[in-house]
Amino acid sequence: WQEAEVLLDAKGSLLPAKNDIQKTLDDIVGRYDDLSKCVNERNEKLQITLTRSLSVQDALDEMLDWMGSVESSLVKPGQVPLNSTALQDLISKDTMLEQDITGRQSSINAMNEKVKTFIETTDPSTASSLQAKMKDLSARFSEASQKHKEKLAKMVELKAKVEQFEKLSDKLQTFLETQSQALTEVAMPGKDVPELSQHMQESTAKFLEHRKDLEALHSLLKEISSHGLPGDKALVFEKTNNLSRKFKEMEDTIQ
Repeated sequence: WQEAEVLLDAKGSLLPAKNDIQKTLDDIVGRYDDLSKCVNERNEKLQITLTRSLSVQDALDEMLDWMGSVESSLVKPGQVPLNSTALQDLISKDTMLEQDITGRQSSINAMNEKVKTFIETTDPSTASSLQAKMKDLSARFSEASQKHKEKLAKMVELKAKVEQFEKLSDKLQTFLETQSQALTEVAMPGKDVPELSQHMQESTAKFLEHRKDLEALHSLLKEISSHGLPGDKALVFEKTNNLSRKFKEMEDTIQ
């Protein structure tokens, strides 16, 4: 602008009229201001777009990180404690995760709509990247959700079988202890033959009834043992073998 001021102050017939100089100067200043305004507006729009892009990408990345943690919980070893109380604790944790997954469905839907709206105004490269991430998130979410439902259902089914195993083993243990006490009493002096004969017949009938329980226990053992931790697996086998041995010894005694 200093050169323009020099022209305005200069005198001479060859110089343009001051009015023409001022008009040209005003025109230049006006164009500069318009250009500066356009550049500023464009920069503001770019900044807004960039901020929105980072916001959408950050939200997507956060959801993908969460998705990774869910997938990690699904690939853990399938061996679990063969104890109904411990299994219930695992089921409670899985139920909480199931609720979290269900609650995230609305967030996934909202994120999908947000991405669809955003890519209409963003550059092709960013749009392509966001679409790919959204597609990946949706596919992994559906797969993980289904796998978790199946895992939870299997855990509930296993717990029911373990509870049945525990009840049957307790029932057989109580029966054997009762029968052992009864045999001790019968073996005492003073018992006549008819009384002994009647006791043996009743005991035989009871053993036939509880043999079905023992067979059911062995069947349950086969079903649950493959899912158990090594220590738990050894314990249920030991318990079943001990009950079977005692049952056989006592059954032989009354026959």
